[in-house]
Amino acid sequence: MYVVVGNFTVDHVDGAKRPGGPGYYSSIALALLGAKVYVLGYAGQDYPRDVLEEIRKLGVDLSLVSMDSPTTIFVLEYLDLQTRVLKLLSRSPKIKIEEGYRVLGNVEVSIVSPVAGEISLEDLGYIRKKTRILVVDVQGFIRVIESDGQVYHKWNHGLLDELGIVDIIHVEEGEANSISKEPIEAAIKLSEYTNIVALTMGPRGSIIAYDGVAYHIGVPKIYHGDETGAGDVYTAVLSYYYSKGYKPEEAARYATIAAGLKVLRSTKTMHWYTREEVELLAEEVPVKEVKPVFRD
Repeated sequence: MYVVVGNFTVDHVDGAKRPGGPGYYSSIALALLGAKVYVLGYAGQDYPRDVLEEIRKLGVDLSLVSMDSPTTIFVLEYLDLQTRVLKLLSRSPKIKIEEGYRVLGNVEVSIVSPVAGEISLEDLGYIRKKTRILVVDVQGFIRVIESDGQVYHKWNHGLLDELGIVDIIHVEEGEANSISKEPIEAAIKLSEYTNIVALTMGPRGSIIAYDGVAYHIGVPKIYHGDETGAGDVYTAVLSYYYSKGYKPEEAARYATIAAGLKVLRSTKTMHWYTREEVELLAEEVPVKEVKPVFRD
């Protein structure tokens, strides 16, 4: 059983409203691989019901998704493929973690992915006790939301200390800049706090770091399209193959392809890929051990 702990959102991208959030992207990514998936979080009163029904048809269990709240809504402006500006318009309340896990019991993989403060660091300790593999996307833990809704990133020692109980963290290159401007160095430094670090860099691939070693996962083909949610898909698929016994750098090959196909196809369908397609194309993904260049 795989549990996505995170909200559904509505994203305004280039003037168009789109369903989004980790509850959306990560659950679909796992369901397309044939995984049994639950979502624990909020969708909100005005979240499109037809979208939720399509996700249910993919096999995602939405029985722990609450609708009695405002929907989390973001405005996203892309400055380039790797840089975006976020503004929060509204948000759902904190997710009822203990209530949800009392229903779920012990699970195989929990992917914890807050977007606007709906999950606390204290919640991670509780989830750790209930799951075999704990995966965290740090984005929501390092986001600071101003009174006007503008969003920026700020790391804190409380988060770094808590990462010791986490099996895999995902961080985007822009979010890791305050750790180091050099992605390999940032990934290695973060791996001192946790077991496995996955640092994504869009079309330039990703870095997987653990046990003091870093690997660059290349992108064999650039897929052009909608980049929103690609990190959620990458994290979910990486977690899936890691839970099946693959080494992190090998699991990242499948994650790379899945995220690319999502970018290519997601504006027209939820059926971004098949498991067979991902596993066939993953053979083309290059993996290379790399060394950081540490600066004074």
